[in-house]
Amino acid sequence: MPHSFADQLMLSCPQCGADFTPDIWLIIDVAERPDLLALIRNGSVHRFACPGGHVGEADAPLLLFRPGETPPLLFTPAAGTTAEQDRAMADDLLGLLAERLGETWQAEWPASLLTLPRRLLVEALDSDDAAATVDRALAQAIPPGIGDVLGEITTELLNDGMRLDSAKDLEIALASRPALREKLAAAMRAANAPATPAAASGPTEAGPDPLLAVLRQFVEAETWLDSYRFVRKHPELLTDAAEAALARLVERAAAVEDAAVADLFAEHLALLRRGREVGVMEAFGEKLGVTVVELGRM
Repeated sequence: MPHSFADQLMLSCPQCGADFTPDIWLIIDVAERPDLLALIRNGSVHRFACPGGHVGEADAPLLLFRPGETPPLLFTPAAGTTAEQDRAMADDLLGLLAERLGETWQAEWPASLLTLPRRLLVEALDSDDAAATVDRALAQAIPPGIGDVLGEITTELLNDGMRLDSAKDLEIALASRPALREKLAAAMRAANAPATPAAASGPTEAGPDPLLAVLRQFVEAETWLDSYRFVRKHPELLTDAAEAALARLVERAAAVEDAAVADLFAEHLALLRRGREVGVMEAFGEKLGVTVVELGRM
């Protein structure tokens, strides 16, 4: 039995009506299917096309099994799910992988499962220490002055028995801890950092720069299609102010020698600049490899 697993759903193309069954990969053994690594690297592992060539993308989680690597299991959740749903899906996929591996499966592997954002998946794959690489990238993305406060808050939540495996877990935990939520919001205001959904319900006179908050959400979008939809809702991203702010983020990341985060910001900056030059649909069509007409139907 192969270790890798793709869900196969019968779909009907909303553009041409063609029925087809794409492979939506949920578990990939990278040793068994090295060919799929190229799709992971270019962000198209969950992208598909109908027989007529119309492109779509599934919002799906992904569990990677890396025999002989540390940690052996990487999990990146879907974009539109809750922390509870992410944990349930991870458990389901781990159970399915254990069944497929049989006697090869080791009971201690789930404890080392590394959950990470899709944007950091490629960097983790290329690192000798995936966990340290992810921790470093996320830490460097946190503005100065916030790291210590966030550490104190997470320590207190963990001591209270809260599970904090993802940013969504932290958001849920802070929703029931208004004092800790305000403590984090105060630190972010002091650092002039963008607010997270858990840190503040909206900008105030003393609150963070709303443009930086929008930029952060743009950069953290799970897929380029999500990024396109977000830009359409936030035309302020196509301004001189947004371009200058994102350029400063590129410089900040480069200054602390975090090439991965700097490249991430630079890629988004280049896309916004291209959008200002030729139009948003044209720029994102180029990025996704589709025509403007196809993008308008997605």
